[in-house]
Amino acid sequence: MKPLRYSPLPFTFLIVAIALGVGWCAEALRPQPAQAIPMFAKRTGASCELCHTVFPGMTNYGMMVMMGDFASLPYHAGKNPGFTSFVFEEEYSSAPDGNPAPPKLHTKNLGILNGGFIGPHFTYYLEQHIVDGGFIGGTDQFWFSYNNLFGGTGDLQVGKFHTPFPFMPAHRITLAPYATTSSTIGSNGFNEDDSHWGVTLSRMQGSLMYSLSALGGNDLIGQPGAFQLAGNHDHSLDFSMMTMGESPFNFGVGLIRGYSPPAMVGAPFNRFNRSALYLQYIPPGDQRLQFQAVGQLGSDSDPFGTGETTHARGFFSEAQYRFSRGNWGVLRWDSATGDSPTAGVTLDLIHQFTPNTKLTLEGRRLATGSQFGMAVEWAGPWSRRDVLAQPVLGAMPGMKMTGMNMPGMNMPGMSMPGMSMSTLDVQLAHGNAVNGQALFQTHNCAACHGAGGAGGGIGPKLIGLADHVTPDELYSFVKHPVAPMPDFKLSETDIADLIAYVVSLTPGHSVGGDIAKANPGGMAMGGAMSMAVPPPVYPLDQKPFDTGNDGYFAGVESGDSGAGHVLFGRSCAQCHGAAAQGASGPSLGGLAAASTPSAIAWRIRQHHAVAPALRLTSQEIADLTAFLETLNLASGSNTASGSSR
Repeated sequence: MKPLRYSPLPFTFLIVAIALGVGWCAEALRPQPAQAIPMFAKRTGASCELCHTVFPGMTNYGMMVMMGDFASLPYHAGKNPGFTSFVFEEEYSSAPDGNPAPPKLHTKNLGILNGGFIGPHFTYYLEQHIVDGGFIGGTDQFWFSYNNLFGGTGDLQVGKFHTPFPFMPAHRITLAPYATTSSTIGSNGFNEDDSHWGVTLSRMQGSLMYSLSALGGNDLIGQPGAFQLAGNHDHSLDFSMMTMGESPFNFGVGLIRGYSPPAMVGAPFNRFNRSALYLQYIPPGDQRLQFQAVGQLGSDSDPFGTGETTHARGFFSEAQYRFSRGNWGVLRWDSATGDSPTAGVTLDLIHQFTPNTKLTLEGRRLATGSQFGMAVEWAGPWSRRDVLAQPVLGAMPGMKMTGMNMPGMNMPGMSMPGMSMSTLDVQLAHGNAVNGQALFQTHNCAACHGAGGAGGGIGPKLIGLADHVTPDELYSFVKHPVAPMPDFKLSETDIADLIAYVVSLTPGHSVGGDIAKANPGGMAMGGAMSMAVPPPVYPLDQKPFDTGNDGYFAGVESGDSGAGHVLFGRSCAQCHGAAAQGASGPSLGGLAAASTPSAIAWRIRQHHAVAPALRLTSQEIADLTAFLETLNLASGSNTASGSSR
């Protein structure tokens, strides 16, 4: 009699429904001061390319953000925007790997990502796979981190997280894993691609990041030995160090010493060690190209229960090249011993339809034969209208890299030898546009230069000024004013902040970007991999949005569309219609498709067409802006989501 076969689809749908319900409940019950991080681009208003080459692959800056437990992202004490991300990947493989192996066509990943702040000094992160590799998934990461050690340059992370290791192999952009970091030996299932329960103490000094970790097993929550730092699990000590500087060369070292359960009953624990060296080279003349390589040696005292020591080695070298915007190629040579020895070439061609949607084609020529694979992957939700003209990135204490100014990111004390920037450029690169906007208002600059620098007074119009005036020249105008401009006796910091704001009024400009263009020898501007490159203001193939005349609206990224929906019904629906389709006032459905969030927020702030006038707080304006971004009036039908930004 044949065994009964059950369709996995109902069970899969049940698991998905339960996971979504648990995620919704956890989000709803989470303490209000917590601030959601994913999608990170949505939270900061920056483009995905700031942290990713091809997602989930990381730029050097993105690696620093990830390894710093997201502490550098902006913390706001306002209302929780409650944002969660999803990841989906469908893959075809001519020779699927695993025991048991999935079907050739399978869902490789269906997951939920959620993270954020709990107060100003604590962050957390959850990465839950509903489906993983074609089978029911588990918890890949679930950790908490305290981020205010060593004056804000150190973190203490507790929970389940990716193995601390140079270059983060779990964030590869190829379909096939790196054989060097995914190989296992006998009964020892430890490999650097896995996540582990444990504790990590890490610190960032300049462009150097190092950590010391005590790691346990990688079993699911609820299984025996939940924390798994001892008992019948892998347990190890892990030291990792890497540089991620503006220099063409970067390197990393990984040292792991540990024990794994015995291969046979009565045998001693298997002692193992892994020693790895990572090298990265990005040619200064063409930063579309990146080379990286890893060599690793390892040994196990008794992985097969025979009493014999086993030695292992692995090596890979990889070249990544961006042919054009959204099109990448990756060529890799892999060689590794272990349970499944590997030697051969892997070639991946990747096309990004959007920064968060990609198609990957992969061919492999190995000693064991040829393989072909392809996959479609999406992460989100995210849209290009979420990109702010002035991204809000927070601060990263401890990182000292002159010329790495990111718009909206204040990095005091950053310096790096070998840079050709002047002392004044360094000073101006630290300017904070939000503070500069406050100074613009405090000193009533609008009386001469017009509201938001739009002109109309005795002073020149400031919008568009950065098209033909450099930050250094602006400094001279403010530091040594010519009548009728008064001398406000501003400090050097205030001048830098004011200039940052004035430059931000011109679309496509930031102080860091303008200084970089004027100092090609001091700041690499050729591609998306260097930490010195300011983040893109807009994707190159995107038509510019209406940025308005007032620059960045402080706090606009923290808006809650659910609260905005309620506010719209109370304050706006009478004129614009219950569904924003238009009544006595115009339709608002296409507003977000053509305007930045800041421009929308300023239009609300300066809206005088109603009586009595709207008296909204900045947070209410941010909430209303978030709601207006959810509107879609395609084909005359309106869909308004109540989810948060």
